Amino acid sequence: MTGDSEWIGRPLNGGCTLDVENEKYQLPGRDSVLSGVSDFAHVPRAARAQIASGAEGRFALAGAKCERRLPARYGPAPEVPNGFGQQRVFPSREGGSVALAQDR
Repeated sequence: MTGDSEWIGRPLNGGCTLDVENEKYQLPGRDSVLSGVSDFAHVPRAARAQIASGAEGRFALAGAKCERRLPARYGPAPEVPNGFGQQRVFPSREGGSVALAQDR
C-alpha cells in the first residue's frame, strides 16, 4: 500500500510487470542504465502495487507525499522528456532557454 505517497517505478535494467490494483503495466525496460531512457509507471497514493520480473531485473522506486490522487498510468520511453545533450539555462524566474551542451 502506497499510503499518502505516489510512486514512480522505472526499470534500471531488464523489464517487469507492474500490477497496480489489478491493472497490469508491461515495462519492457532496457539493457542497462546507460543504454537510454526507460519507460515508467505511476502508482497513485493509497494504491496496492506489485512488481514482477522473470528476468531478474533491477528497478528504481521514487516516491513523494501528495495530497490528491492521480490515476495510475504508463509512460512509454519515447515519450519521456529528457535533456540528453541539452542544458537548461535559467537567467531569471520569468523564463529560461534551452541550449545544446556543446554550445556552452
